[in-house]
Amino acid sequence: MPVPTPAPTPVADLVARLPRGASTVRYGGRPWAVSVTTYAGGRSLKLWAEELGGTAFVSANVYLGTSGETFRPCEMPAADVLAFLHGWEPAPEPASEPASETAPEPARRSGDGPRGPVLPAVPAAD
Repeated sequence: MPVPTPAPTPVADLVARLPRGASTVRYGGRPWAVSVTTYAGGRSLKLWAEELGGTAFVSANVYLGTSGETFRPCEMPAADVLAFLHGWEPAPEPASEPASETAPEPARRSGDGPRGPVLPAVPAAD
């Protein structure tokens, strides 16, 4: 018999806004790496986020049971996790690089190897 999936709850809704898997977002004007993993058919969510180039991080688990939601911040105040979940923004798409003009490869001559001209062997000095 299938286990009934409960209706999403407020923290689960906030976590669900994040892209699944690994991604980059912005929080507090800084880039953050975020990973959201689901387990048990979506009834367990793991959030890990860390500030890129900094020391800040956010970590929490959300369990969705038939009796409701259990929110478990990992080694930090719940307010820190909730502030992140309310305040993150999608990272802007990276600007595409203009096509760079590269110098054409020099024409190959007969006898050239893959790294340039093949020079004749020089006899060893006695």
